[in-house]
Amino acid sequence: MSYWKHGSGWLSSADTWNTILATNTWSTSWYYQVDGAMLVDDMVYTVSARSLDYAGNYSPLYSTYTFTFDQTAPSVNVVSPADGGSYSAIKPVTINGTTGNSQASINTGVSTVAVQIINSPNGSGPTYFDGNSFVPGPRWLAAQGTAANWNYASANLTWTNTTQYRINAEATDFAGNPATINTATFSYDIEKPTSTISYPLPGYTTGFTQISGTASDQRYGVRAAGYYAGLSATR
Repeated sequence: MSYWKHGSGWLSSADTWNTILATNTWSTSWYYQVDGAMLVDDMVYTVSARSLDYAGNYSPLYSTYTFTFDQTAPSVNVVSPADGGSYSAIKPVTINGTTGNSQASINTGVSTVAVQIINSPNGSGPTYFDGNSFVPGPRWLAAQGTAANWNYASANLTWTNTTQYRINAEATDFAGNPATINTATFSYDIEKPTSTISYPLPGYTTGFTQISGTASDQRYGVRAAGYYAGLSATR
């Protein structure tokens, strides 16, 4: 354990005190100007104060206060939905994630996590879920679960077909340091794809080397070619 002495730095003697300047002392109050060199990130400090009267008597009881100096922001991550993913009624959307904190001292760690759910984030008029419906924003909602493994769900939260959404997550530690916002953008699609056989033609054939056709699917925004095709044959 070491003790701060103004002008000297950290000393080993427990009987190390700093005299408050007369200009910083009044009849019932005082303050000490903290030297920035004494503060180190992720460090616990204890401040003790004693008073001296004009007769030379020191106060027998010390006022003591312990605090942690923390300058490092936590981290936050959206695990689900996946950024760039597509979801539907058979592949439902779940919102959850994690946070991290590199500090080891007491009184450090993630204090709060909040989420933002945006409808059409790249459109001309994005809207934000407020717990009941999508409204003009921005709006943030308190995450559920634990700070380390958070989630969000609401019976009022519904998704619209062929619509893009964005989930933003932010976290704040006990010292008020904000994490960098983490984002996941996804699309919601409940329209089934279609497929058509164009060759061979109906009826009979004397031989062919391939079966061909077309397929399409209404993904986010525009109709695009489907990604998968299946074939069933009987004889």
